[in-house]
Amino acid sequence: YKIKSKMIDFEKIGHPITESDDLQNIDGIDENLEGRLNSVGINSYSQVSKFEGKISEDIEEVIEYFPGRIKRQLWREQAIELMK
Repeated sequence: YKIKSKMIDFEKIGHPITESDDLQNIDGIDENLEGRLNSVGINSYSQVSKFEGKISEDIEEVIEYFPGRIKRQLWREQAIELMK
């Protein structure tokens, strides 16, 4: 996953934070998937809240996740709620 992480636009979603958020609080993210996200530098609700359009497609490709599932499972919207 590390090599593919070059496809992620961290200028748009933000860089990893020091103290990771528990991404498993987002419905659809289990321990395995959280590990994949963390391994490519995604560890915060703030980053996930910016998963829209091409960005979510790139993330799915990088972590080898089912196309379109991030949008269907409303990860972005859930992350926004968790930041409140």
